[in-house]
Amino acid sequence: LTLGLTVGAQTLGANMDVIMLGMMRNEVEVGIYKVALNSGGVLGFGLQAINMVLFSRIAQLYHRGEIEEIRNLVRVAARIALLATVPILALLLIYGQWLITIVFGSEYETAYVTVIIIGTGQFVSVMFGSVLLVVNMTGNEKFALRGTIGFALLNIVLNAVLIPIAGRDGAAIATAVSLAALNFYLWFIAWRRAGINTLAFGPVEPKGRKDIL
Repeated sequence: LTLGLTVGAQTLGANMDVIMLGMMRNEVEVGIYKVALNSGGVLGFGLQAINMVLFSRIAQLYHRGEIEEIRNLVRVAARIALLATVPILALLLIYGQWLITIVFGSEYETAYVTVIIIGTGQFVSVMFGSVLLVVNMTGNEKFALRGTIGFALLNIVLNAVLIPIAGRDGAAIATAVSLAALNFYLWFIAWRRAGINTLAFGPVEPKGRKDIL
């Protein structure tokens, strides 16, 4: 039930930008925003693919109490995801406007800034690694639920404030900031409660801390 509610809250939060932009702006701006959302979202595909592979593996290792193996696994996965994402972000930064024009047409050229904002938010998410997966698979599902509910509420508030000011760019900023806040919170939970650092770099475990099983 907790996992299901977490997925529901995450889905709601991830779609509030489009819903609220549609309520406050016109269909043209929503259409351009959807293009930007899909384009910037490409940066998260690598981590999503890795998470599909890690899902059952982390659950098995945690059930056997092999915390050190989980630490090594998520560290390697985070580095692979980061290495796969950096070139895509660089490509968007340098050639993004040209690519948008080629793929979608000149009428979507103005989506470039929105794409960069969304892409940056996705890049930050990738930097935190498989954090939601680790929190859910180490017996901390209730904290994942709290985090995703907070993400949805924060996204609603930020969208309500920023969309009237900056339109689709405001929606992109709201979602990127909310996503970064969610990932930081989940990383802290994984670090302090499970003793696992999901980042690609940094300490492997909290100093002087014993594993919590």
